[in-house]
Amino acid sequence: MTHVQTTTLEHAAPAGTRSAATALALVSSYFVLFGILMSAQSVLWPEVLASLKVGEGVFGTAQLVSPGVAIVGLLLGGFLTETRGIRLLIFVSLILLAISSVAFGVQRNLAMFTLALMIGGAGNGLMETAMNAATMDWERATGKLRMNLMHAAFSAGAVGGSVLVGFALSHGWNFRVIFACLAIPCAISFALTSLIKLPPAQVHEHDPHPLSTVRLILQRSDLRRLAIIAVLGIVGESVAFVWAMIYLQRLGAPPMISGVAFATFNAAMLAGRLANAVIVAKRGFRFSVALSGIMLMLATALLLATRSVPLATAGFILVGLGVAGIVPTVLARGSELAPTMSARVSGGIMASAYVGFIACPPAIGWLAQATSLQWALASVGVSGAIMLAIVLLVSEKAPSQSR
Repeated sequence: MTHVQTTTLEHAAPAGTRSAATALALVSSYFVLFGILMSAQSVLWPEVLASLKVGEGVFGTAQLVSPGVAIVGLLLGGFLTETRGIRLLIFVSLILLAISSVAFGVQRNLAMFTLALMIGGAGNGLMETAMNAATMDWERATGKLRMNLMHAAFSAGAVGGSVLVGFALSHGWNFRVIFACLAIPCAISFALTSLIKLPPAQVHEHDPHPLSTVRLILQRSDLRRLAIIAVLGIVGESVAFVWAMIYLQRLGAPPMISGVAFATFNAAMLAGRLANAVIVAKRGFRFSVALSGIMLMLATALLLATRSVPLATAGFILVGLGVAGIVPTVLARGSELAPTMSARVSGGIMASAYVGFIACPPAIGWLAQATSLQWALASVGVSGAIMLAIVLLVSEKAPSQSR
C-alpha cells in the first residue's frame, strides 16, 4: 500500500478552551440528533408495520436496506473525508436524513418504504463516519477522551425522542405527521454546522484508494478483532431498536407504556455509557467488554424466563446497560491503535457494526415467525457469550488511557 503523508485541517485548530468546547458541543449535537431520529423510528415502527400490512419476516427483511446502504457510506466515508472534507460529509448526511424522514411519512406501500430506508441508510452511513471521526480528531487535538460521552449524547437524544414520540402518539398524532416533523432538527443542525467550526482534523496517512477503509481493516488483525466485537455488540442494540417496541406491545403494553419502556432502555444506555467512561479509564478495554458480555447473557436469561411487561422491560434495561459501552469503547481503542486514520478507523469499525444491523432484523423476524419472538431474543445472549470468550481467550495489552 502506498501512503501519502498529508496534513488535512478542516479548519484551524480551535483557539483556546472556549473554541474547543464549542466544537465539541457541535459534534455532540450530531449524536443527539442521531439518537432522536433512530429512537423515533423505533417507536413508530409498529405504526408503520400496521400500515404496510406485511408480515414480520417481510418487515424484518426490509430492514436490511438501510444498514446495507449505510455500509457503503461508511466504507467510502474515510476516502471522502480525506478528499472532500468532513464538513461536506455532514452537510450531505443532514440533507439525506431530512429527506428520509419526510419519505417515511409519505410512504404508502412497501416499495416507497424501501426507498425511504435507502435514503436514510445513506445519511446514516455518512453521519456515523463523520461524527465519530470528528470526535477522534477532537480527542487528538485536546488530549482528552470523550468518545463514551459522545455516545451518551446519542442515548440522551434517544431518550428524549422516544418519550416525545410516545407522548405524541398517545395524544392522537398521526405517525406520518411525526415523521415530517423530524426534518426540523435536521435543518437546525445544518444551520449550526454552517456557523460553527468543526474540530481540527488529524494528520492522516492518506491512502488514495476509494476502498482504503476496507484495506486497512483487512490488513490489521488488531482492528479486525475490534470490528468483530463491534458486530457482536450491535446485536443487542439492533434487536432493541427494531423489535423491543413490537415485542412489548405483543405482551400487552399500550403505545405510551411501550414508548416509556423504550425510553428507559435508552436511559440505561445513557447511564451505561457515562459509567463506562470511568470503567475504561480505571479497568481498561478488556474488562469493559467482558462486563458487557456478562450483562447481555443475564438480560437474555430474564427475557426468556418471563412474559411480564415489567420484567421484560427490566430485561431490555439490562440489554441497554450491556451494549452501552461496546461501540464507543471499541472506537476509542481503534483511535489508540491507529491515531492518524480517524475517518477510516471510524468507517471501518462502524461498517462492521452495521453488519449486525443487517443480519439481526431479518434473522429475528424469520426466527420469530418459525418459533416465537421471545425465543428469537436469545441471539442477544449468544452474542454476549462470544464477546466474553474473545476478550478472555485473546491476550492483548490494554491501551493507555492517560493521553
